[in-house]
Amino acid sequence: MADAGLRERKKLATRAALGQAAWRLIRERGYDNVRVEDIAAAANVSVRTFSNYFAGKDQALLSIGEDRAQRIVAALAARPPGEDLWEALAVAVASQFTGEGEVPRDHSSTATYPASLADAHRRLSVSIEAALTTAIAERTGTDAQRDLYPRLVAAVTVSATQTAFDYWRQADHQRGDDARPGEPFAGFLHRVLRQVAAGLPPHQDLTLPPT
Repeated sequence: MADAGLRERKKLATRAALGQAAWRLIRERGYDNVRVEDIAAAANVSVRTFSNYFAGKDQALLSIGEDRAQRIVAALAARPPGEDLWEALAVAVASQFTGEGEVPRDHSSTATYPASLADAHRRLSVSIEAALTTAIAERTGTDAQRDLYPRLVAAVTVSATQTAFDYWRQADHQRGDDARPGEPFAGFLHRVLRQVAAGLPPHQDLTLPPT
């Protein structure tokens, strides 16, 4: 069992290394200038190993978001049971953009991606929303299938995170924008989610009556 656990951790580490290599190289060189061979070499694995994890560089790139979503769900589940939902969400979401997950502003501000990646990114957002909906329903004692509230909170959280990132990476500090000079995205996102929370009421029953 110990060997199986070690193998699984190694597989997860290789997957993460490939995703991070894809993200780093595409930021530095541009999407069209990065090949699968480049990503594999940067992660110190063979192209064959790359193919065991991903069908192409799009999947490798999007795996960063998939893995971050899993960590957000786990972090939310680990927050103290009595903690305010939005504070728990703010900490759980923002904490996934620290350490190895930190996004450097100098690269993110200039990164561009092809239109063909937009559909895949939208599908990823939908899957993240679904996973977060389930986690929020478990925390609030609601039904992810029947109740609107967990879906609404998940959708607002995902949308606010994306909007905050788009703003943060393009913020012009000389104009005195809301993002503080030099502020990492995690800190900015935490503040954004707290602002969102201030404008939303506590949980209310939003269940639609049966037809």
